[in-house]
Amino acid sequence: MAEIVRTAFDRAQRELGGELVEWEGWYWPNHFGDPVAEHHAVRTDVGVWDESPLRKWEFRGPDALAAADRIFTNDMLGLEVGQVRYAPFCDEQGKMVGDGTVFKLAEDRAWVITALDSDLDHFRQVAGDMDVVMEPSPRPCPTSSFRAPAPATSSPASPTPTCAASPISASGPSRCA
Repeated sequence: MAEIVRTAFDRAQRELGGELVEWEGWYWPNHFGDPVAEHHAVRTDVGVWDESPLRKWEFRGPDALAAADRIFTNDMLGLEVGQVRYAPFCDEQGKMVGDGTVFKLAEDRAWVITALDSDLDHFRQVAGDMDVVMEPSPRPCPTSSFRAPAPATSSPASPTPTCAASPISASGPSRCA
């Protein structure tokens, strides 16, 4: 049996009281003591999400962002380089299939983070006719994102705020992205 992988954040998560469980071959926090308090905390303050065990997909080509925009339910074409946006993705009947984040690296390149290996099959089914290469990121990369409530000035008509994401490594963000 393969050894369970620990994320770069494992030690800090344990020190903060995280109960870590095995998920897809990784130790990942299940909760930090009080799941209800955690739920409320990330809606009133800020939460840090360890995305290291999640699947990272690279979208490259002239239609990279257009493909992400077709796949996800949020506006991905409106992203600026360096911005990240969360959204679910659905099947033809509108049933939610999964969710993830899209990180715009360049006009023709995005990094997509989702939960399952099978998500790539769905992406190719939805956007396979577009001028984009969609493939797994070639190397594992510690990744975190920060979640915070929308600013008080947000209204239903305003766009969903982006979240910050940070691919990290010993040599900095560019090594993973």
